[in-house]
Amino acid sequence: MRREKAGTLPRELTDGQGQSGYRAGQLGYWAPSRDLAVYYREDAFRIPNPGIVMIGEIESGLDAITAANAGTTLTITAASYVVGVALPVDGGYTAR
Repeated sequence: MRREKAGTLPRELTDGQGQSGYRAGQLGYWAPSRDLAVYYREDAFRIPNPGIVMIGEIESGLDAITAANAGTTLTITAASYVVGVALPVDGGYTAR
């Protein structure tokens, strides 16, 4: 069972403190591969070292992400600027 939808960012983000836990609705950054993950389901999985850096949280619409089919594109926009990446739910990405 999947717990996140992820895609590689076009550039590195600033490192932060990694953690091993998460909750549904959080956005995390995995520094080793520059992936952005959207956690939409909780389970007992523990994220391995160096951990995931939580960079945001989805305020509404998580149910639409959870219900999305493979091939659907998810575009994440920050409150003050566009992040610049669209994440298809099948794990690939499209840089913008």
